[in-house]
Amino acid sequence: MTGYMVSLRSRSQKRYDLNYNSIIRAPSSRAPRQIGRNDGDRAFRVAARHSRLVRFLRLAIPAGIAAIVSVLLVATFFNPFRLIAAFPIDPGKISLSGTKIVMELPRLNGFTTDSRPYELTARAAAQDLTKPEILELKDISAQVELKDGQHVTIKSLNGFTTPKASC
Repeated sequence: MTGYMVSLRSRSQKRYDLNYNSIIRAPSSRAPRQIGRNDGDRAFRVAARHSRLVRFLRLAIPAGIAAIVSVLLVATFFNPFRLIAAFPIDPGKISLSGTKIVMELPRLNGFTTDSRPYELTARAAAQDLTKPEILELKDISAQVELKDGQHVTIKSLNGFTTPKASC
């Protein structure tokens, strides 16, 4: 029993003789089959992707320019920084030193409860984060209008105040 011989017939009635040493080949079609995509398909996909990008950018670039221009016009018209300019405290330079917030050249101006103007300036103001109710001032200069309309200048080397104090 060195080898068995098998005889098969396919649908086209071709005879295949097979034994243990036979190599079975798949039936061949007209052209060899390709696995994967060819270069034509890849080029088409790249071109389609590019066309989608161009269509998107044709709308996105003008829309982006219109949005930027409208934001600039709205900002110019409404001017959100005019409220900061009217704020009575001019912060100057602010820094953090240990547990204290230090403001250089602070300036505070406004009106007293009986509508007299005042202006207070100092070389530095420091507020300790552990004691936020106390504000320490250095080289203070204040100009206050008296009840009779005269102005008086008050100067001091150091001073303490509470931020919630009213004039």
